[in-house]
This record gives sequence, structure tokens and C-alpha cells, in this order.
Amino acid sequence: MIIEELAILNGNIITMDSKISKCKAVFVKNGRIERNGSDENIKKKMGGKMKVRSALIQMSCSENREENMLKATRMIEEAAEKGAKIVCLQELFGSIYFA
Repeated sequence: MIIEELAILNGNIITMDSKISKCKAVFVKNGRIERNGSDENIKKKMGGKMKVRSALIQMSCSENREENMLKATRMIEEAAEKGAKIVCLQELFGSIYFA
């Protein structure tokens, strides 16, 4: 998936821009930083298109790594079908957390 437009807000961002070496937000379009500055500045640039649907997945795991991967894949596909553009899995989803 190629993200055409991306806004990163409320950050602590260090740039190579000689005018603004540190900023709170950046706007990326087609893989290039188009604008950096304040959250408000970037929100104006986005023109109200700031909505991104995300999904957080928490699942039970077994000792079978392949089974866990298939389960995670099914859940990611389900989230994507419901419109999620960003999906986050739990840490160490490939196996039982405590062995």
C-alpha cells in the first residue's frame, strides 16, 4: 500500500531544513516532506482529511507459530475489510508470551 498523503502530528521531529531544524509536525505527500511546522499548520494543509481508521489486535496465542501467524493474518484481513489502514499487533504474537 502506498500512502499518498501522511500527517505526523504532536511529535519531536528533527529535520534537515535549515529554517526549521525542529518541529512538532510534518506533512508528507508522495514520499516527500512537503511542509513542516506546528500541528495547526499541518492540519490546515490536510484540509480536514485527517481521518485514518486503525485497528489494534489482541489475540490468544499457542505454541504453534504457524497457527498464530494464520490467525493474525485472518484478523488483519478482517480489519482491512472494515477499512483499517493501520493495523497494530501485540508484541510477541508468534508464540506464547511466557514459556
